[in-house]
Amino acid sequence: MSVQGPDFGSPSSPYGSPPPAGGGGKRPTTVEIAFWLYIATAALTLLGTIIGLTQIDAAREAALRQLEAQGQALDPAAIDGIVIVGVVIGVIIGVVFTVLWALFAIFLRRGMGWARWVLLALTILALPGLFSTNVLSIISVLLPVAATVLAFLPQSTAWYRDMRAAKLARNRTFPA
Repeated sequence: MSVQGPDFGSPSSPYGSPPPAGGGGKRPTTVEIAFWLYIATAALTLLGTIIGLTQIDAAREAALRQLEAQGQALDPAAIDGIVIVGVVIGVIIGVVFTVLWALFAIFLRRGMGWARWVLLALTILALPGLFSTNVLSIISVLLPVAATVLAFLPQSTAWYRDMRAAKLARNRTFPA
């Protein structure tokens, strides 16, 4: 006597339809391009952080000039302290954003639809960079905007839905 598993293909099957072949189908080009745009954003964020480190002396001089123009005197050691604190905060923020862009881009590419929403939030946080006069900053905002649009296009959304359905089907247990 042979024991058969559930008949997924039967219209009367209580188990629903079979899981999508290949765990959600082929990844659409829109998701692949979005992934690489987010990775490029991470790289540009890191590059911007490194470039910022080279501008410490220029920031110090600009702060001194501004104080002199306002007729205020401040101890140069205090200026150095303020500039160093600003640079450290900038480096921390740059590294954190670099890691977040890359990490959630990987989740996005693996079919985790929730990563689109996290990347959308990061993109919104980056939007003030559009008001910069720095070309690198502007590009670092435009890339994730384009990637976010691609990640939410209908073919991307359908793929994420299929990936979620396949995951649920794999995790579903059937009564004996």
